[in-house]
Amino acid sequence: MWMDWVWLAVVVGLTVVSFLASEQLKVYLASLFLGWLRPLTEKVFPVFKLEPWLFEPAIEVNLPAGQRRFFETHAPGFLARGFSPLGDFVLRRDRLLWGGAEPSCSRYFLSRDGRAIGGITCYLGSQSIECMSVLLDGMYLETSNAVCSQLPPREHGLQFFIVLASDTAAVIEHHEACVEKAASERKTQAATLQPGDLIAVANYGRQLAMGSLQRQGMLVEVPEFLRRVK
Repeated sequence: MWMDWVWLAVVVGLTVVSFLASEQLKVYLASLFLGWLRPLTEKVFPVFKLEPWLFEPAIEVNLPAGQRRFFETHAPGFLARGFSPLGDFVLRRDRLLWGGAEPSCSRYFLSRDGRAIGGITCYLGSQSIECMSVLLDGMYLETSNAVCSQLPPREHGLQFFIVLASDTAAVIEHHEACVEKAASERKTQAATLQPGDLIAVANYGRQLAMGSLQRQGMLVEVPEFLRRVK
């Protein structure tokens, strides 16, 4: 119950900031507010704990039963489209404040033409199917069936596309269409990726996403491990 009150306080605080502040002041105040709450929110809501993804190889027999079923259900959709397996990986190991723990894991695939990395992900209790691509001009593109309430502005270097479907093929097809459209608009093409590019692409997308949140005032700063090396 007390966690509900904490979350209510966060929402009320941000609402007050939204009504009373100018755009510049809103970003500044929201950053201070979220920074002050960071130690508490990281304990109560693990999703707010920003840390490097582990990318530890996961042995399938050791995956939680629910995650294994989710992977086995949706992996054939990638394989049928000519994607090659890149392996199973543990991204995070979190111990929840109220007890219990379950690793966040992903199973990745590379498309036949190398233009997309597909993923089946169980992350902090949520399950999703996604595809990632990078255009030659640096634009990062990601399609997922996970709900996102606020998409990042494309001027921040990335675009997220949402398709509300539980069918792997639908996610792949939507991603391919979005990549083709974005590449045409920007007069470029998707980069051809190699199996060894997996971690770099995933971290690049995360870096841009965190940078976008910071520019929108939802993060005080981008975590050190994701800052661009000058």
